[in-house]
Amino acid sequence: MKIKVKTVKAGRDGIVFRWTDLAGRTKQRRYQGRKTRNRIEDARREIEDELNAVGVDLKWSQFLEQVRTLYYHGLGNRAIDKAETMLRRFQAIHGDFWCSRLHKTHLLDMERQMVTNDLASATINSNMATIWAIVNWGIDHDLLPAIKRPRRRKRKTDKAESVSGGRSLTGEEIDRMVAAIRANVELNGKPLLKSGEDPESFVRAIYAGRLMGLRVDDCHRLSFNNGSGRHVAYIDETMPVIAFCSDQKNGLEEDVPLTPRAVDWLRTVPDDVEWIARAKGTRGWHKTPHRLCRVIANAGKAARIVTKRTSRRIKFASAHDLRRTFAVEMLAKLSVKEVQKLTRHADCQILLRYYADVQKDTLQEKMADLGGFQVGKCISQVSTSRV
Repeated sequence: MKIKVKTVKAGRDGIVFRWTDLAGRTKQRRYQGRKTRNRIEDARREIEDELNAVGVDLKWSQFLEQVRTLYYHGLGNRAIDKAETMLRRFQAIHGDFWCSRLHKTHLLDMERQMVTNDLASATINSNMATIWAIVNWGIDHDLLPAIKRPRRRKRKTDKAESVSGGRSLTGEEIDRMVAAIRANVELNGKPLLKSGEDPESFVRAIYAGRLMGLRVDDCHRLSFNNGSGRHVAYIDETMPVIAFCSDQKNGLEEDVPLTPRAVDWLRTVPDDVEWIARAKGTRGWHKTPHRLCRVIANAGKAARIVTKRTSRRIKFASAHDLRRTFAVEMLAKLSVKEVQKLTRHADCQILLRYYADVQKDTLQEKMADLGGFQVGKCISQVSTSRV
């Protein structure tokens, strides 16, 4: 039960805050601040938060024990790993504090740090949704004080800038990213790869996203299970496909058609390679989709390949831009439904909104290939024929 504080105007005493505690006793406190509506309302909320504060005797580390015991029950391994990563990052920023002092600024500081680290906006939103879900669970179980997630109002300029997430990459830009990974160049004083990591696994992920339109999760979870030395399967010995294993994101088994360029590249992959980008390191099968995405994004940043420039930030080439490059190239040759099958999108509107608007150069080339098509002359001929 939540205690509610009311504002009462009481003669000589001026403005008084009055409430009923959990024992049924009526209590009050005189307001001595400035007599403005906003100041009075802020003071009332401050008293109300003080009376309803929970987690007074609970530290953040103790709250995490409750999360691991109760909140993780029934969650999948991927969801637990993601939640653990966010909680470790949160504790590294703020330390072990009393839960009664938790405020929305704690989470906003975490979001601000991820923006400073040049993470993709989709990644930031997904990570913040995870940490806010845990906080809301703590609020529902009376472990954390009641805080509300602030609403973000997008301006018209922000909405216009967020229509397209980037652009397609050229072959020369992709070669620069591959060269940065193979040379293990340094970015901000640190090398791209850790000790024991195979650079060719990241290179295979780049080519898989460019030539097959695979997501980062697909590159990590897709195994060549077509037999020894067979990375490409065939349907009726005519259509080349690649078979997805049963533990992919949607939990289904399916065969995705391949372009001739993808077939030629897969034939160059060594026969003993079992996974596209799940290379074994000194700590075992440690590579995760997050690590894969981070290395490719750092390679695009090291190569200084800018795919989007807004008033707030500069976006460098990432793993999703490789998938966008594949989709844009296929949209210039195939129908939207056919490309939806190749990219495995649930809705074709995603293609039309985020990929089709990137093809401005392709549209100009097609208009130039029409060859002497004079609009004014055609209109005059039509009008004359009607007369």
